[in-house]
Amino acid sequence: MDHERAVVPTLKQSGEIRYYDIPALIADTTNTVVLIAEIAGEPVGCGLGTIKENDACYNEMRYGYIGLMYVDEAYRGKNIAGEIVQKIVQWFRDRSISEIRLKVYASNSGAVRAYRKYGFEDYIFEMKLQNPHL
Repeated sequence: MDHERAVVPTLKQSGEIRYYDIPALIADTTNTVVLIAEIAGEPVGCGLGTIKENDACYNEMRYGYIGLMYVDEAYRGKNIAGEIVQKIVQWFRDRSISEIRLKVYASNSGAVRAYRKYGFEDYIFEMKLQNPHL
């Protein structure tokens, strides 16, 4: 979360914050895969893929969601994230999931570039108005 805090000033700057219930996701081996990248037995990156239910207005009933993507700063640029994404995408293919989504902060330009490089394209823009003076 420290990396997220650096690119998203509206996140709480101290204390523990979480996007995911990791123990529950790890326990759900039917709908979730959690990957840890290691070099010489040391964890250097991670990512997760989970199958989610679509809203009734979509053609597909389920979609894949990629999250918890992180690579230690010392190991960035070595395609570790790309390998994690590739393995998660294959995991979804093996389960006949034809649509995969993820969320990334627009201000995290490095991650946005990387995901585009992996074939992801802009889908929905979530916008906000901070401190409106109406």
